[in-house]
Amino acid sequence: MNFGDRLVELRKEKGISGAKLARLFEIAPSSIGMYEQGRRTPNYKLMIKLANFFNVSLDYITGKSDIRNKKIKLNSDNLKINLKEFGEKIKIRRNELELSQEELAEKMGYSSKTSIHKLEVGEYEIPLSKLQNVADILNVSVSYLLGIETNIAIKEENNNKYSDVINFLDKMNEENFEIFKKLIFSLGKLDNERLNAITILTKWDKIFEKSRSC
Repeated sequence: MNFGDRLVELRKEKGISGAKLARLFEIAPSSIGMYEQGRRTPNYKLMIKLANFFNVSLDYITGKSDIRNKKIKLNSDNLKINLKEFGEKIKIRRNELELSQEELAEKMGYSSKTSIHKLEVGEYEIPLSKLQNVADILNVSVSYLLGIETNIAIKEENNNKYSDVINFLDKMNEENFEIFKKLIFSLGKLDNERLNAITILTKWDKIFEKSRSC
């Protein structure tokens, strides 16, 4: 779910029209329409005001998380993004995922790695639409990237789609598990999908190690 879909959902839950929401935030009704249609995204301050208004987390309203309740009150007036720290978080996480600047640029729809370099050295303030995108690619929360929360908060719900893999591994003996593990590690470069699979494999590795020591 993206920001536009979430905004429609929250607005309808609250029982207010787009025109009324626009009046409350002193913006044009057409802006609300464009937000909901995904044709435009609000700036950071307006996004935070909307999250406060609907009493949800920043990651929930952007569609990044399905966890609705926020832990802290966000202050849009005092929000100052430290571009250098923001860029450093992107660089560290990119390296953890073994993504090159070129690969991240391609995933984000940039024509070259120059934009990624500028992000990582704090020379470029990322648009909100791209912020949601990079958070998804790096599998972290929007709040973490903005410095609102210190926890990296990788989405736990991603692991749910590996339930079939977990059930499959449950039925494996150790020899077959080793073959399966080699297959996973031969799939190429590390992306979010393979990273989660490796996390699961590591868990099973420990189980087999424990069984051997018994």
